[in-house]
Amino acid sequence: MQYRHTFINQYLSIKVNTNSKRVHKLIGNFLDFKDRSNSLPKIKIDFYLDEIRHKSQDDDKNFLYQNWPDKNNILLSSLGSKIATVITDPKAGVVKGSILNYQESFKERILDFVFTQPLHFILARHRLFFLHSSVVSKGRDCILIAGPQYSGKSTLALALAQNGFNLLADDDCFVKLVGKQAQLFPFLTKMGLNDKILERYQELKKHTLKNYRYGGKRRISLNAISSSNNIKGLRCKMIIFPKYKADRNMSMEQLSKKEGLDRLAKENLTIYDKERFPKLSINNFKALYNLTRQANSFELTYNDTNLNKIAGAIKKVGNFKD
Repeated sequence: MQYRHTFINQYLSIKVNTNSKRVHKLIGNFLDFKDRSNSLPKIKIDFYLDEIRHKSQDDDKNFLYQNWPDKNNILLSSLGSKIATVITDPKAGVVKGSILNYQESFKERILDFVFTQPLHFILARHRLFFLHSSVVSKGRDCILIAGPQYSGKSTLALALAQNGFNLLADDDCFVKLVGKQAQLFPFLTKMGLNDKILERYQELKKHTLKNYRYGGKRRISLNAISSSNNIKGLRCKMIIFPKYKADRNMSMEQLSKKEGLDRLAKENLTIYDKERFPKLSINNFKALYNLTRQANSFELTYNDTNLNKIAGAIKKVGNFKD
């Protein structure tokens, strides 16, 4: 039996074809595409992902990622030695993968390997470079919330969404060079909320996916939090790096352009190897450089007692209009 689904937004169409109900559900629980725009997407990507069941259960689960491009820039990848293999053709916009003995215990590694990594590679060929960041907006301006995993991006994004900002993306965004400017393209995935946040925002519990966690977090559609789904290219006005300190008062420290670039680059320039993908690496850096030239960067120190004050402070510092 084949499972098929097409996820469409204003600039991207993702078609998933698989013989596995589990793989189909895994991707469906991750993505949050609701917009069915009449405009034709500029980028189309087809995924063909098969689950292969084998009697042997001694698969190599060291999760070693191996990626190498051939002479036609097709990316050949393997996860461990027996877990999964993927062929990514960026020119055709086609991804073909096989998963051997799918196991729920490593679904996050599987999703990253057979779906998100090929997606990032193909979009990079369209000069759209991945940012591990959340995005909120106010009017036509948006804020990029960046930082390493567990730094508080989702917590801060949710706090702003509860106080007058529109939530556009949680953890996934792309930046693109448009002339000498950089535009943000939020990528719609369901938001990940840990138990501590859900205890604070009890009203969101009923909207979370039942019996499903990803990265240790419950997942919830962005539509349950914010009604805005504007995912066209956006102008970034401010970049915020959250820093949780339980014993510190809230503060916002403006960073230099260099410091903002260094922090973004540290988290987002490791995807494309300089030796194997020199052009992608250079264009990725240019996109980050332009982004930090046009937006002011801040380090925001906060704790649980002042979450509701953050939106007011950001509006004042960034001169956001209500």
